[in-house]
Formats: sequence, C-alpha cells, structure tokens
Amino acid sequence: PMVQYSAKVNVATSALGLDTIRSQYPNLTGAGVRICLLSDTIDGVGPSQAAGDAPPVIDVVVPPGAGTTPTGPDLYTSMPATTGEAVAMLEVMYAIAPGASYAFASARGGQGVMAQAVRSLVAANCSIIVDDVQYVAEPVFWDGPVAMAVDRAVAAGVTYITPAGNNYNLASGTPGAWEGAAAFETVGG
Repeated sequence: PMVQYSAKVNVATSALGLDTIRSQYPNLTGAGVRICLLSDTIDGVGPSQAAGDAPPVIDVVVPPGAGTTPTGPDLYTSMPATTGEAVAMLEVMYAIAPGASYAFASARGGQGVMAQAVRSLVAANCSIIVDDVQYVAEPVFWDGPVAMAVDRAVAAGVTYITPAGNNYNLASGTPGAWEGAAAFETVGG
C-alpha cells in the first residue's frame, strides 16, 4: 500500500534519502520490528495519530513499581507535556518505518526509573529502543544503573539509540563531567 506522509515528516524522510531507498526496496517498511521510545511523556500524540503522522497504536509499557516513586503518584497518567520531543520523534520514526509496531515507556523520575523502563522495554520484545533522556548525575568513570540496563539490552540483541548530549562543556563554564587536563588549570597554576 502507498503511505502518505505530512509535509513536516517528508522533510526528515527526504533528508535521509528514504524515497530512493523505498524505490529500491519497496517492502522495507519496518514490518516485524518493534520500535520503542523512552522519553518523558507522549501526552499530546492524539492529533498526530488522527492526522496519520504517528503510529495509530502505541503500547504503553509501565515498568513494575511505576507510580511508587517519590516523584509522583503515577508517572504514566495526567503527566503534563513538557517539550513535545517524544511526539516529534514518533512522527519521524513512523515515517521511516510505518510497518513497525511501537511502544513507549517514560524515563521520568530518576535513573532508577529509567533503568527499569529499559529492562521493561526489553521484556516487551523491543528490537530498537530510542531515547532522548539524559540525567546529568549519571556517573562518568563507571556504569550507573542506566548504563548497566542499556548494556544488558544491547547484549540481548536490542539496538539502542541515544543522544550523545552536548548540553554541558568546559568552554561555556557548564561542565557536566570531567574534561581532562583543562580541569587542572585552576588547581596547579
């Protein structure tokens, strides 16, 4: 079947050269792949689904213990939309792989919640996990709970995609981690 995409998503698919790829491999739709998103919330996805820009079905995976964290009574309901990044990411993923199945879990609530969400998405048979989350307090010189959960996911055969993060750097006076010898300039003279 021919799938129509909105103009905003066509920009992304055009930049990736998907029209050329689809003309050469028309059956490459993502069928049989489960793509899972780990973000803060997907509140506000309804209009994108109604427009055909987001997957019509998104399974919401609720990790064991969700809603019992000190951050709130329930991380998965009545959560205010914060940036809309998750919805935009779903729109692009759906344009790339309209035949895939989709799931979502929230990473909001701290590193422990995010690590459990990764494990829950693996248990939900995700082939690919994409996140847009960064906790600044994650350890630099050893693996913290999120990195350990991601390592286990990759070892289980999951493709894990995450942003490298460029929010903090020494040059702007906002280092989020040790940045080498430059950090010693103020100590040794």
